[in-house]
Amino acid sequence: MPTQLNGRTCDMDAMQAIADKYGLIIIEDAAQALSSKFRGKCAGTFGLAGTFSFYPAKLLGCFGDGGAVVTNDDEVAQKLFLLRDHGRNEEGEVVAWGTNCRLDNIQAAILNLKLKTFTKDMERRREIASMYDHALRGIDDLILPPAPDEDEKHYDIYQNYELGPGIVMS
Repeated sequence: MPTQLNGRTCDMDAMQAIADKYGLIIIEDAAQALSSKFRGKCAGTFGLAGTFSFYPAKLLGCFGDGGAVVTNDDEVAQKLFLLRDHGRNEEGEVVAWGTNCRLDNIQAAILNLKLKTFTKDMERRREIASMYDHALRGIDDLILPPAPDEDEKHYDIYQNYELGPGIVMS
């Protein structure tokens, strides 16, 4: 379960190699990486399933809790469909255990509105990350995240711009 942290998709070639070697499936935690990419492929789409968060602090956030699971596997999609609505099938009959995990109408409306500016908002974060990189690049006491377009394999969205200390004290 790779975690795509701070708006950066990890090296999914390495993750896939590990999964292949040990016969594992990949389920991605892409909560902070909606629209980030590795080798042109979006976070959350590499494995059997991917999860996204719509928590208010996310780039695409609603006013409460919300999220999504994506998959291209019909069997997994059917199980998720049942789980999200008390185990009810398309006819409304309870056929499995489930819970209430539906996004309410207010949260959906907020997300629908925010989707209209999502691409612009994401590009603005990348612009700001470039400004930070330019202003902070020469400070040896800091470890910066990779700059936008520094690595052609990654397209980062900068959910968070996280700095680290450049000197480790012992």
